[in-house]
Amino acid sequence: MNQKLWPKVGSKVIFRKTHTFWFTNIVEDANDLLVVDKEYTVAKIELASSWCGVRLEEFPDKLFALSFFDYEKELTTEEQLARNKRKKHET
Repeated sequence: MNQKLWPKVGSKVIFRKTHTFWFTNIVEDANDLLVVDKEYTVAKIELASSWCGVRLEEFPDKLFALSFFDYEKELTTEEQLARNKRKKHET
């Protein structure tokens, strides 16, 4: 079973861009406060039924959409095994 892994509190995310989003204030705050390609620190992740919010240490009172950011994720055990299997076939 594949699971989406969210960035952990204290990890870094990089702001890429906003997109059309139901909550226009979240887009406006991101466009007003964040700098494209700048790194920010995750303070809190807030999961909702249809999207994921992120609060940043730099702006703890503002909520942004996680989909505005790039971030590293840890591989699940299943993904690690699949990667290792591909590497064996490549050599």
